[in-house]
Amino acid sequence: MRCVIGIDVGTSGLKAVLCDENGQVLATASEKYPVEYPNPGWAEQDPEYWEKAFIRVVPVLLSKGKIKQDDVEGICLSSQIDGVVLVDDNGNPISKAIIWMDRRATKEQTFIEERIGKRRLYSITGMVPDPAHPAAKILWLKNNYENIYKKAWKILQPNDFMINYLTSEAVTDYSNASCTMLFDIRRKKWNDEICEELGIPIEKLPDIRPSTSIAGNLRKEIAEKVNLRPGIPVVVGGGDEEIGAVGAGAIDEGTVLDIIGTAEPVVMSVNEPKFDEMMVVECHCHGHPDKWLLENPGILSGGIYSWLLETFLEYERRLSENEGRNPYELMNSKAEKVNIGCDGLICLPYFMGTVVPEWNPDAKGAFVGITPYHKKEHFIRAVIEGTGFAVRDTIERFSSIGIPGSSLIVAGGGSKGVIWRKIRADITGLITKSPVIKDVTAYGAALIALVGIGMYKTVEDVVKLIKYEASIAPDPMSHEQYLELYKLYRELYCCLKEKFSRIRV
Repeated sequence: MRCVIGIDVGTSGLKAVLCDENGQVLATASEKYPVEYPNPGWAEQDPEYWEKAFIRVVPVLLSKGKIKQDDVEGICLSSQIDGVVLVDDNGNPISKAIIWMDRRATKEQTFIEERIGKRRLYSITGMVPDPAHPAAKILWLKNNYENIYKKAWKILQPNDFMINYLTSEAVTDYSNASCTMLFDIRRKKWNDEICEELGIPIEKLPDIRPSTSIAGNLRKEIAEKVNLRPGIPVVVGGGDEEIGAVGAGAIDEGTVLDIIGTAEPVVMSVNEPKFDEMMVVECHCHGHPDKWLLENPGILSGGIYSWLLETFLEYERRLSENEGRNPYELMNSKAEKVNIGCDGLICLPYFMGTVVPEWNPDAKGAFVGITPYHKKEHFIRAVIEGTGFAVRDTIERFSSIGIPGSSLIVAGGGSKGVIWRKIRADITGLITKSPVIKDVTAYGAALIALVGIGMYKTVEDVVKLIKYEASIAPDPMSHEQYLELYKLYRELYCCLKEKFSRIRV
């Protein structure tokens, strides 16, 4: 049996999937690890968490899959993007990884905007200046840890770090490079002028290769720890959303992918770089090495659902524990009993600011229209609808750029709930489908591995292996109702947006 392993280095844990050459999942395994918050607005991880999780997960995967050592012919990685870790010339970390949610580099973001210019930066890199993006974090390290920064051999993102750990090679892919604010999105190379103006030496950055290329071979000492054959190829892979687009089969231009997790990024595949005049939507490189993605990082989504459960639904939590049910399934069943529009209750899902309909870090969450009539189930459904309106916001931006959404693929843990998919179909007016394998990131890495080691010639060939649940067509009457509610949702944002900054938390 010929097999590959797909690895996803996530924020809360590492996930792995073992697939055969037909794309059949033979086993999955995962291990959680913490995020550290040493100061307000900071978020870090020790890269050793990722290394140890890999060492622990892979043997479990092989055991569950009941396969032989020689059956595994390749590994591919995907990971959280927008992280930065400094390593020495042996590949050892000399700093904690400053991960994607860290917001400390605000002064550096301002410096980049002033030095490069917001529109100029966007026109070259496709990126909106933000402290989350690696260039700002690199400058923060340079400004605050100068001695460590000078000692660094390479500046790596999480995916790059794991590639180096497994192969000793310093390699990144188009998708990770395209998130840095240092990358020419058209030419697919580091931009000399931006790097020079920001004082970031290109020689400290990893080499850039396509996602389907082989980064290097698995080091003997790592192979022995996880019972794999030394020297098997490690395929480059890429960022989580971008590789997830492959795992979901979102590679045709106009196909929209909505990944419902803690956050809810929304992306669209395009055949060439496209740019948003309002700079709401960024342009990244796709996990497919010859495609690009229009991306909006999305709003907190499943995270609001979890907050609602933990904060207000103690009865439902206890009931689900007693009955051995998933509490989110119980919440979904309650939401199904509520009318469209939640009998006048609307949720503005800006619990951690918003990036749609515009970038507004001051935005706050709100439930508008509360009356004594409203019950728990109204609030539950209002969250599903409110986050659905935010998805429509992003699709509207895609359309304004000149590429209307042709279909919608809904993936991630939230897509297990049929009501989430149904409401998104009705709000957007798009036929909606969902892959059977919801964890599209690790699975996408496995599919990329199959291409990288030569089992399939192209990404187009390998995505034919993906299986989907039955499609959901939008109901015309429901769609008309949601059109009116969406207008009201947008008007409420406009009414409140000038007030949000006066609300102090």
